[in-house]
Amino acid sequence: MNSTSRRRLGLLVALIVLWGSVLGNQSSGSAAAAQIDWKRVQLRSSDFHDIVRSGKGNLVAVGDDSTIAYSDSGENWNYTPSPVIANLRAIAANGKRYVAVGDRGAVITSTNGKQWTAGKIKLDYTVGDFRGQNGRSSKDRAAMKVKYTQKDVALTSVVWDGSKFLAYGIMSVKVEEMSYPVPVLIVSQDGASWSMYPVWKSELIGGLESGKLFVHKGNAFILQDQYVAYSSDYKKWNVQKSGIGVTVHKIATNGTRLVAVGWDGRLQGSDVKQPRMTGIIYTSTDGLHWQELNRDPNAKGNSAAGKLDLGRLSVGAVSWDGSRFIAGIEKGRFAQSTDGLGWTFVDTNQQAESDASASPYFKQKYGGMLANSNGLYADQERVVTVGSLGTIRTSLPDMREWKIVAEGKVRNLSSVKASGSRIVAFGEGVIVESRDGGVNWDVHNPKELERAYFYSTAAVQNVFAVRGIDNVDGKLESFIYSSNQHGVWTMHPGSEFSSKPREVYVSDKQLVVKLLEGTAVSTDGSTWSTKSVPTPYVEQLASNGRIAIGRQVDAESFSNVLMIYNGSKWTASKHTANVVRGAVWDGRQFIAIADSQIITSKNGADWKSTSNSYGMNAIAYGGGKILIACDKGTLLESTDGVRWEERAVSTAVDLTDIVWDSNGKKFIVSGKGGTILVGSPK
Repeated sequence: MNSTSRRRLGLLVALIVLWGSVLGNQSSGSAAAAQIDWKRVQLRSSDFHDIVRSGKGNLVAVGDDSTIAYSDSGENWNYTPSPVIANLRAIAANGKRYVAVGDRGAVITSTNGKQWTAGKIKLDYTVGDFRGQNGRSSKDRAAMKVKYTQKDVALTSVVWDGSKFLAYGIMSVKVEEMSYPVPVLIVSQDGASWSMYPVWKSELIGGLESGKLFVHKGNAFILQDQYVAYSSDYKKWNVQKSGIGVTVHKIATNGTRLVAVGWDGRLQGSDVKQPRMTGIIYTSTDGLHWQELNRDPNAKGNSAAGKLDLGRLSVGAVSWDGSRFIAGIEKGRFAQSTDGLGWTFVDTNQQAESDASASPYFKQKYGGMLANSNGLYADQERVVTVGSLGTIRTSLPDMREWKIVAEGKVRNLSSVKASGSRIVAFGEGVIVESRDGGVNWDVHNPKELERAYFYSTAAVQNVFAVRGIDNVDGKLESFIYSSNQHGVWTMHPGSEFSSKPREVYVSDKQLVVKLLEGTAVSTDGSTWSTKSVPTPYVEQLASNGRIAIGRQVDAESFSNVLMIYNGSKWTASKHTANVVRGAVWDGRQFIAIADSQIITSKNGADWKSTSNSYGMNAIAYGGGKILIACDKGTLLESTDGVRWEERAVSTAVDLTDIVWDSNGKKFIVSGKGGTILVGSPK
């Protein structure tokens, strides 16, 4: 073999080795992606949003986080898996088939409510199809070429029009922090294959959460904020003012009269002279012109005119049972009307809560007998309501004696901390804790926290504390709730401190409560002493042993200004991030999430940033991986802080916090609906 041949052979061998190395890296990357084994803690508390019966078949209720439940009588309920991971918002039936819809393009169908299959939406649209192909910049022009997918469709309503299923929602994609929403109607005869009809009306884009679809006298209608769109062929739409202009939750009809219920949270403005903060009931006979049934502000239940005092009480559901309308009202209340015009409250066996305890700026979520009704089914034999915290209640038609047949115990979780041998998740008036590495969890749900809402949390050396606000007779009282052993918690009311507690955080291996004036510190969570803490007040987020980064704590709340500690004092970072949600040190660099950016720095002074649209809430590092908990059930994973991959987990709810349990070598994630995920690196 001559020298040229040997060189060619050597080059060929090198290429083969290089190609093998590339393939090997890809393979190891895939293996790395599968290295975290995620398990979900079963604390079922997802909100239900709707309920329906198909002919004489099963009652079926749907809700957040792919929740589907069915029952033949309304008494005993079974849960069944969904073929898609989504928050299911609405359900309809035609006597032979059920169809449920939700976010992430969820359209699922079933003939019995037990076994479900996913449907497919036919769509072939780009952003430019609705906004033109010419942009003012290269980024604009690039955005115009972005294609919508089925997962970009969030459906809020579904109905049967007598021959077809119709569903309405918003198709939206985010490009470079800019959203491009399009109202859409999808149509199907079998619930499996769907055609899309964009409802390209600018009036329908403003309030993406309140759009409700209904059919009346042969026409389809969409109520969206102060507008109503209507069509007879689902292709050509007309739009006019509806006279509503508030959030509509549900619509029912007796064939002649329509009743819409919801919530008016408008503050003082051009069309409102003073804050409303009230539930609403509107009626219409043509679907176009709506009139509010004004509440009687002096009424204490029922008035002679049949008006309802709905101040601070949202109306979440309404149904026609063949002889009357029934409305489900916040805090477990109900009202009825034979004509949709005159309404009376129903006296029930639920323990009514004083309206004085309700603050218009402090909305707590209840379960059990006080659960909000988000969906309601009624016939001549029973009334069934589904709603907040996975609650299902049933009653005879008189609605005086209600029975809870299903309910959750854990409200939305907003934070999770790990220290020593303990892991604690905090939510709306509930604490869930584990002392065996996240395998078993105990729910701490005392009466004293029933109206409480938690804000900042802290943990150090097996001691945990949370700063919360309690709603006492309409007054908001600040407190500290702390624990230094599993299952034992102590209330520290604001009166125990020299001034109101505003935040709790960790500094110098002790708990610090930033008061309205001054600070209080504790090493055991039980005994608190007034003590000066060096200013500025900073919660440390990450350290490499020489440099630390944190966020400033002010008298009102975390100001979220990024701070740098150089070994002697804290100073504000030159980075312009305003909302710092967390930071880690991965052994090579600091990685923080702020605003909608991931920012990195090796020295704490010079930062690089990249933007995304995931809705990032918290960050953690452990086991060689960096994880970011995001909205809509999304986890971002990276090993270098530069290249990020989206990881699918078995939830669709917003993930609110994440922590690395260094004792158990696991990631713990908290989320809405009582969601807890435990991730174990393999």
